Amino acid sequence: NANKRKDLAIYKLPEPAYAHTLSTKATKRIPIAYPDQFDFPPPKSQMDFDSEALFHANEKLYLLSKNRGDKQTKLYRLDSQDPEKVNTLTLLGDFDVKGLVTAADALPDGSKIAVLTYFSVWLFEKPHGSDNYLAGSVSVKKIGGGQCEAICFDDDKTLLISNEQGSLYELKLSEFEDAPISK
Repeated sequence: NANKRKDLAIYKLPEPAYAHTLSTKATKRIPIAYPDQFDFPPPKSQMDFDSEALFHANEKLYLLSKNRGDKQTKLYRLDSQDPEKVNTLTLLGDFDVKGLVTAADALPDGSKIAVLTYFSVWLFEKPHGSDNYLAGSVSVKKIGGGQCEAICFDDDKTLLISNEQGSLYELKLSEFEDAPISK
């Protein structure tokens, strides 16, 4: 949260066998670095190097930043997964989500992503010929479900959202409204 760490990594885990155990061990550690982080920690106005949102699409991993400095988000792509070196993320774009991003998910075909903040859910359609989802068409739905921390597509018409209090919510994509682009 303080953006001080230089030893950032993504850990790959196998799906746990819940019938037998609730614990698991990492099968791979992928060291990463943000291409635009130069200070550890950066000034408070640039506290943009935290990520709770990761999704898989187009056979790649993507991260969305939780920008404490300006309430925007940046989209990064992990292009290499070498466990023996630091893999610098590729910065694809940014967008003003007017909040702190806590989770994201993609449809299995990679055509849309859902981005969760504490007070809204944003839907982005992947633009033709680009991996910068944040440059595609966008819609938004305000929510009020407590401290929401997880989101996933249940199908291509429905999202599931959970919060820190243990509640699970269903949100239909038909409830979203086109969002004005404010860059």
